[in-house]
Amino acid sequence: MKYLFIIFLFFITLSCCNNSTKVYENVLEIDYKNLEEIRLSDYVKNIRVVKLATSNEVLIGEIVKVEIFNNRIYVLDRQSNTLFVFTDDGEILYKLRKIGQGPGEYIYLFDFEVTNDGVYLSDIGRNAILHYDNDFNFIRKVNHSLAAGNFVMNDTYFWIFREPHPMPYNQILMMDRGGYTVEEFFPKEADENEINLASSNLFQKQKSHIYFSPRYGNTIYKWDNANKWQEFITLSFGDKTFDGDINEYYSKNMNKSNVVDFPYIVRKDFFVFNNFLLCDFHIDLRPYCCFYDLKTKEVKAGKVKNDLIPDYESWFPMSYNGHSSQSNNCFIEYVVPEWILSEEYGFYKGLHKLDESLKDLTGENNPVLLIYEFK
Repeated sequence: MKYLFIIFLFFITLSCCNNSTKVYENVLEIDYKNLEEIRLSDYVKNIRVVKLATSNEVLIGEIVKVEIFNNRIYVLDRQSNTLFVFTDDGEILYKLRKIGQGPGEYIYLFDFEVTNDGVYLSDIGRNAILHYDNDFNFIRKVNHSLAAGNFVMNDTYFWIFREPHPMPYNQILMMDRGGYTVEEFFPKEADENEINLASSNLFQKQKSHIYFSPRYGNTIYKWDNANKWQEFITLSFGDKTFDGDINEYYSKNMNKSNVVDFPYIVRKDFFVFNNFLLCDFHIDLRPYCCFYDLKTKEVKAGKVKNDLIPDYESWFPMSYNGHSSQSNNCFIEYVVPEWILSEEYGFYKGLHKLDESLKDLTGENNPVLLIYEFK
């Protein structure tokens, strides 16, 4: 039943609005009954296509995160339990696959961060963060003794998200770089649910700023200079605003047929760029977005028209795959070749006009990255 809940929840996110959308202090009031068409070109100045190299040694099954750092593209593949590093043009540079329990080895990679002093990887199988240099030479392991996968970091601290726990717990553990627990945040009641692999994102980092939002929560928090999480933005959907714990809601309202009509709207993913906040959501299985200009405070919400790609029939962001990424001032969408080549879907038929390299694409190729650079 837990997996049915995950699949159902994956599609029931939110709706948004037109010029009647308003901002009250930190609250975005969204009129979900009024939608507008939004041109992507109003927010994105450039789209770049990267065709990832394919070989017997480089086969990607399911991308869960992409980072762009110092002209390198880091790709975490869940199926092969491998971190790949490509050039800016998609040629392979390195591959980290060291499965085991010895020094520098891991059980199951869940998340990663790239910094000037190397690569940090979250091993959910050993409750640890592993630190490698930029050539993947192992440096050290930082233990945290939690069933935890997602994390974010700066030059001083790690913030680690604790997965559901059968006892009351705090959702975020803050550690220094030596592994010492500094503080814990966001208390939560006991939760018997298993780790949710298909869910809304949790952390974003833009320059030196750290952001967090609980899964399917409408409030986004920002780490401030006083070492506290402060409310940054809260999305409100009027009478369809959900203000509670979704797992608790389902456990109390599940009927005999194991189907519940969820009457609310909730945020799915959020992304923070230099000048914009982007949140995505669904209504009746249809995807919508809310763009918030961090300087002018202007808000637009509704269906996004990707007018930067000729004959492009897909939507933005591609939130249904659950693994879109944000890195620096870019949004990164991955597209598997089958979607581009399929006559049945037809969403991506204009992509070959954007990049000549896609004309010889086959179903055996690795995914294609679409890198949207925001204004």
